This record gives sequence, structure tokens and C-alpha cells, in this order.
Amino acid sequence: MGRFIVTGSGTIDVNVWIDSVNNSNNIRHKSDTLRVRTEVSPLACFVEPLVWDTVYGLSFPVHVRIMEGTGALINMPFLHVETFVKEKLIGIDDIPMTQEKEYEWFTIVPQQCYGSKVVFTLLVTDTVNNHVVLQDSTYLQYSSGMNTIQAGDGSLANQTLPFNTCYNYGWSRSTYSARELDKECRGGVISKIALQYAGGGSISRNNINLYMLAVDDTVEVTS
Repeated sequence: MGRFIVTGSGTIDVNVWIDSVNNSNNIRHKSDTLRVRTEVSPLACFVEPLVWDTVYGLSFPVHVRIMEGTGALINMPFLHVETFVKEKLIGIDDIPMTQEKEYEWFTIVPQQCYGSKVVFTLLVTDTVNNHVVLQDSTYLQYSSGMNTIQAGDGSLANQTLPFNTCYNYGWSRSTYSARELDKECRGGVISKIALQYAGGGSISRNNINLYMLAVDDTVEVTS
């Protein structure tokens, strides 16, 4: 026979005694009790699909199994996210977990940037202040297998953009929104740029400079 009591201070008391021997009542009832006090905490672990050391993308899900190991209710868990680029902290976020079923929780780490290290920590607590901490990290890597993206359909031919080939000199400025490049706005790495030539025949031009700048969606080109 036995019983356990959650003390509320991060420990649990366990009492065990012999109630009967060979179907005969123990006449020294509870005189031979064994008492043990041990530390307890909620039971939690990351579960599949696990986050690997490298993620080829800008966002990823985190799945956790949380058990009420102390007998006390679990408080709402939040995933603490820290983002580093070249060992410099550039962002901090606390994301609420969503309960999928009885012991399963998940959340999605929002879009970060390629080349960053993301450290995510989960502090699980219960209503009597027992706790357990989970921590892991991943590196967000660009995938060389990503598709070529075409901006525009080539239906408007203008030989003065991006430069005037007739006079071997000229300049222009164009903006493309994130949704024109990717309707889901996932971001990415631009490794090469190609321009469609609208004239006849072929041309060859040297000493051409192309500059790129990230701007807000509200920016308008006026000149």
C-alpha cells in the first residue's frame, strides 16, 4: 500500500507500508512505513518531426510532448526564440504553443533570415511551480536547389530599361514587391540576375553595374 503527496515546493513525498502478509492483516499496521522525499518536475521532450541541426528554409515547426508528471496542471507554455547572425543577437521572440491533443503541443517559429542560428528554449511549469527546461538550436541554410523566379511576363518591351543600349549609357530604377517574387513572402537569397533582351539580334555590353537595395513595401519610385 502507499500514497504520494505533491508538496508544492518541487518535491514529492512517497509513503509505503505493508498492509497484509500472506492474506493476513498486518497487526503492526503502518509501523514499518518507508518514507521517501524526491524532486519531481513535469515530463517534457521534443518529438518528431524533430528540428535538425540545419533547416533549409526560413521558418520551421517545433513539436513537444508535455506530461503532467507531478499531478499538477501545466501552465500555458511559450517557446523562447533567440536569433543570431555571426554570433550577434538580432532578435528575440516568445511564441505561445498550441495544444494539438492531450499531451502534444506545437508552434511554428516565424520567418527568420538565411545564415542565422536560431536557439529555441521551452520552459515548462505547472501550477505548483515545478519546472523543466528544453533547449535546442538550428542553422538556417539556403538551398541551392531552389527554383528560378521570373518577375514579369515580358509582354512590355522597352529598350531603355534597365539601360539605353542605343547611346551606351543610361540608368533606371525598378522595384519588385516580395509577393511578386514569392506570393508566400518566404524570402530567400538572390545569387544571380538575368535580364530579357527585347531587341532583335544580340548585343554585348561591358562595364555594367547593377545595384540592389531592400526597401519597405510602401516605397514608391518617383525618379
